[in-house]
Parts: sequence; C-alpha cells; structure tokens
Amino acid sequence: MSSAADTPVAAVEGGPEGLTAVLASRTGEILSTLSGPGAATEPGGPREAAHHVATLLARAADAAGIADARRLRLAGLGVFVSGFELDEEADQLSEALAEVVEAREIVVDDAALALLYAGAPGGEGVAVRCGAVTGCASSHDGLRQRFPSLGRVGGEWGGSVGLGEEALWWAARAGDGRGVPTILERLAPLALGHPSCASVARALRRGELSRWRLADIAPVVLRAASAGDSVALQLLDRQAAELALTAHMALDRSGRLTTGSVVVLGGGVLETDAGPLVDGVHERLAQVAPKAVVTTASRPAVTGALDLLVEHLDEAGRRAAAGRRMPAVRPPA
Repeated sequence: MSSAADTPVAAVEGGPEGLTAVLASRTGEILSTLSGPGAATEPGGPREAAHHVATLLARAADAAGIADARRLRLAGLGVFVSGFELDEEADQLSEALAEVVEAREIVVDDAALALLYAGAPGGEGVAVRCGAVTGCASSHDGLRQRFPSLGRVGGEWGGSVGLGEEALWWAARAGDGRGVPTILERLAPLALGHPSCASVARALRRGELSRWRLADIAPVVLRAASAGDSVALQLLDRQAAELALTAHMALDRSGRLTTGSVVVLGGGVLETDAGPLVDGVHERLAQVAPKAVVTTASRPAVTGALDLLVEHLDEAGRRAAAGRRMPAVRPPA
C-alpha cells in the first residue's frame, strides 16, 4: 500500500476476557476481523496489553493478505478496552502501543463507548458493558461521560470475573455445610479444571491460577440458572439489578431519566445468554426511567470502535490535532 489513502486503519475492542480486531480501509471497507487473548492492567500491564494488540494486528494483516504483515503501517489505531479507563492508564497503554505498532494516530478509550456506538443510533445514549468487569459510558448532545470500573472497593459488582468469584464462594460454603446446596459446588471448580473449590482456592493463593480465569465460571452460572439452581438464579438476579442501577446512574447524571434514551447492553456475559439479564434490566429500569429503550447491539462492538476511530481521524484532520484523545467529561474522583 503506497499512498496515504491506501494505508489501512485498525480498531481493537475488548478487555481481560479477550480482544477483537478489525482491519479496514480508510473508506471503511472491512479487510479482516480476528479475535485473540485479552488485555488487562495486571499482571502484565500496558506493555503486555500492547504486545497482545500488536500480535493480533499482525495476524489480521496476514489474514487480509497484506505483504510483510509484521511491518504493518496504519493510518490510525483505535484501542477501546475495559480496564484502562483512567487517564494515566490510557496514556501508558498509548505509549506502549506506540513502541510496537506503527500508526500515525493512536486512540485509547473505553470499551463501553465502542459498545454505545455499535448499538445506539449516532452513538447517543448509555451503554452498560458486562464483560470480565462491568463498565459504562454515555453520550448526549456531543457530551461524553465515562464511568471507570474501579473494582469492588469502587462500588462495582459482577462481570464474568465477579460472577465467578461469587459462584465459588457459594460453592465452597455448600461443600463444607455453611451454605445452601447448589450444583455450582461441582460445576464451578470443574470449569477451571479443578476437582474442588478448595483446589481452586489453593491455586489462586499460590499464584498458579489467574483471577481473570474466574470468568470461565460465568457461563456455568447462566446454565445453572436455566436449570433452576437457586444460588445461580440469585446471582443472575443481582447482576441484572447491578446493570440496571448502573444505567440508572448514568441516565440520572446526564439528566435523561425522563427521556427516551437508548440503553445498550453488551459484553461477554450478555452475549452468552442475553435474555434473562436484558429482561431483568428492562423490568427494573421501567420503574425509574419508563421511556428508556433497553436493547442489545445489533452489530459487534468492534465496529463501534472503528466508527469512533474514523470519527477521531476526521476530526484530527480538521483540527490538525494529532495524538489528542477524544474530548470527555469524567465524574469527580
């Protein structure tokens, strides 16, 4: 590819649970799409995340038939991932990406924003993402807000990792007699390749098992709930409540509780079995924001990431403001 117009762009979306990359022409024609390992602030941090992105992009370039894929040159790269929502985290990831990817423009932002653009007309509304962790972003009249996921001590609950952790807690207590019976006692540790909850706990304690692997238990929780397991149903009900509360908070802060704002739900947990969670969120939001339209994205979130990147490149071209992150308003710390 010799001219600037021929130089492709790439967008990456995801989080600790996994990344999806799309390689496209500058005019938006999709050249290839691939998925790969996730990226997280720990244990490997921004450098490991950047390495995962670079490796995935090289594979995407190879799949698109681009010669010398390892020396891929991009007009722009947009990386929209959960877990790097704080300004300093996004800057660190952007710097790490610049060391391993040759791109004229690099944009790092929140995966929930990509979900919003994939699921809401014009990217206007609220998006609540339930992946390895939960995340939220909103956009109204050009004003974007992101709500960083700061873990349980920051008020978050759930996501596939949180569901896995809670499932193990209930499973362990069912096994030693302190809790109610649940089929998760057997199924939760098996999802991680362990015979018992005690074995999982020891592996976590010794550092032999990453906490992010607990996300593998979330699909088991969903299946157990479908089978009528009381503990799994309780966990699913709480997850729906948490997603509804998050959407309510975002609508309230943007002054949109009484409007017909779109609320887009997405992320790995919802993609596994959207029905019960979407219904639960809809029922709860109907009580506090009756005009809100609850939906799931009709196209992959990575396409929303691509839309955001193209928007940024167009704006950067107009303003000649290369390298600046998209304007945002963040809630006070």
